[in-house]
Amino acid sequence: MPNRIAIVLLTSVSATLAFVFMWIAWLVPHLLYSLYRMKSLDELRDFMFPIAKLATDHSWFIALLFGAVWFASLLVLRRFPDRTIQCVTMGLCAQGLVAWSALFCFLFDEFLGPISLHHDPAFDFDTFIAFGGGVFPITFLFIVAPIMVALLPSKIFGHERTA
Repeated sequence: MPNRIAIVLLTSVSATLAFVFMWIAWLVPHLLYSLYRMKSLDELRDFMFPIAKLATDHSWFIALLFGAVWFASLLVLRRFPDRTIQCVTMGLCAQGLVAWSALFCFLFDEFLGPISLHHDPAFDFDTFIAFGGGVFPITFLFIVAPIMVALLPSKIFGHERTA
């Protein structure tokens, strides 16, 4: 088993992320409850946008996605054992995309535009870009960039890549 370290890395990251996001899904309603000063958690659940409510109520699905990405990464690693670095990069970045998507769902209420009597709140792209100093677009680029480099042809740098 020449890729033992890669397998342990992918397994530990996947299990840790699944565990952490199960906790985040449990904490998000409680944090919003205290932030918005709601009377009860049921009132908060009525107030939450459906995508955020779905992510918090069915956080097992997020953990299942981490497991599916882990399993797919192991299959690809087994299929291409001579490309360990690219396989690990793709596996970790895929887990990063699952984490990014889950956080997007948890925080979706924060990306909604102003409420009006004439329309329901809708996704506001400017609020999304500005949220947390631009944390979502920046982290998305940091997740996608290694994927692009891992997918580049091996001769693009003028020499064969080994790994």
